[in-house]
Amino acid sequence: ENMVQEAKLHEEADKKKRQGIEVRNSVDQLLHTTESSFTEHKAKLSPDDATKIEEDIAALKEALEDQSIEPDTLKDKVNALKQSSMKIGDAVYRAGQQQQGASGAGETSEQSSEESSDSKDHVDAEYEETEKK
Repeated sequence: ENMVQEAKLHEEADKKKRQGIEVRNSVDQLLHTTESSFTEHKAKLSPDDATKIEEDIAALKEALEDQSIEPDTLKDKVNALKQSSMKIGDAVYRAGQQQQGASGAGETSEQSSEESSDSKDHVDAEYEETEKK
């Protein structure tokens, strides 16, 4: 009976501790994925965006090391990193569009030059299929 009462007394503290651990785990995961994406696509980012992302990563790492930090403060830093890391996706998308546009333009010019050379070499003809017996 005493154990049940003690459990009820510590229930709120345990709940907060559990939430803190869950937040820290998700922060750790976010840091890992953002850092790997950032490393992979850093060249596609503007220097200002790259600097902002690096600062947000460093701030979040520092906050994560502080065991006494409030979960709300940690969430604010997470949101800041999420906002700045969206620039990575934008840069990757723009680079993909530019690459696709460049290769699409190259294919179009190649196709038109092939078509013009083919039109000089081909002869229109009519044909009739006959049955084989």
